[in-house]
Amino acid sequence: AGLNAATAALLPSGGVQVSAAQNRSSLDTPIGLIARKSGGARDFAAYEGDLTAGWEIDVFGGLRRGQEAAAAQYQASQAGTLAARLAVTAQVADTYVVMRGLQERLGIARGRQGHSSAASGASGRGGIGSGAEHHPDP
Repeated sequence: AGLNAATAALLPSGGVQVSAAQNRSSLDTPIGLIARKSGGARDFAAYEGDLTAGWEIDVFGGLRRGQEAAAAQYQASQAGTLAARLAVTAQVADTYVVMRGLQERLGIARGRQGHSSAASGASGRGGIGSGAEHHPDP
């Protein structure tokens, strides 16, 4: 919106205004008394039309600099939007990598637990160990 307004300031401007009014004068007012004595009309209609045009000459370049500043601000906002998208994408990728690493560690831990359970079962059946590691359920 700011860029469009700054660009529009460099262009010519124009306007049209039209108005109409219908009046009826009272016979008790001074104008009404004159109209009554002279036999003139007490109804009046007034119509007006205005046409304006203007163009501000940018002698010192202030309007042009305003347009350039608005364009730079627009580009900065676009870059900010892109940076926010990139930051969200990077955070999602980082979270994904951490999650996959934790899944891998969980898989390794489950594998060790299964290996450990098998080893402790073997020690209870005469394998290596003191037997204290494995207590059968009653």
